[in-house]
Amino acid sequence: MKTNILPILLLSCSTMAVSCSDFLTEDPKGQMVQENYFGSQSELDGAVSVLMAQVQYTLGDAHALAPNWLGDDITAQISSKDVFKEFDIFDVKDNNNDTKIPWNKNYSIIKAANFIISNAEKTPVSEEEINIALGQGYFWRAVAYLKLVRWYGEVPLILSNDIDFNIGKSSIEEIYERICNDLKTAIGMLPESYNSEPRISNGLNNYANKGAAEAVLVAAYMARAGYPLNQTSYYAEAATLAASIIDKTNKGTYYYQL
Repeated sequence: MKTNILPILLLSCSTMAVSCSDFLTEDPKGQMVQENYFGSQSELDGAVSVLMAQVQYTLGDAHALAPNWLGDDITAQISSKDVFKEFDIFDVKDNNNDTKIPWNKNYSIIKAANFIISNAEKTPVSEEEINIALGQGYFWRAVAYLKLVRWYGEVPLILSNDIDFNIGKSSIEEIYERICNDLKTAIGMLPESYNSEPRISNGLNNYANKGAAEAVLVAAYMARAGYPLNQTSYYAEAATLAASIIDKTNKGTYYYQL
């Protein structure tokens, strides 16, 4: 009886070994894996869609915008809005979850943007298409950092999706320098407008365009000129660029209007 059991046990162990080996072999279909992306226009567009989804989650959530309540033109007096009221009266407690949500959501935008910036140039498509995707990445990374630095001051400046557990905080000046450089890069890549959906619909650009990047750069210049950096020379640069945007709008290059 024992001699009959031994071959069966050996066969079972062999089968289990093969099964475990097959089970543990990864084949990540449907996932954006850095080693094989981007292989087509649709994959590149998919990465931009992921970025836009993170932007939508941030802009569509009042809690992700809670630090904006620090402005003196907004009030939150009713008790059900205490999380906002703490920002309104400049007395934010450390257990207020709305101090964490803006942080997490803007770093989600940065993560999605970094993925595009690191991989878009691998895509076998035209330079124009690569630039449009890269422009979205640089633009939204700059916007996210502009919010973070104005709300939190010194924050970690993460420019890739490589994990670094020892990364520290960058200075406010370093962060603004990166913001401005990203926006200048985006300006050099982005078109003035788009001609096909989903990049444009109902006559409005859904993707960031050159004018949007210029406008945010004006805001970054104004922020650098004021507290805490007080680099007042940027007021003149902001005025010059803003005048250029207004001129292009009057000429019909941009469609912005009040």
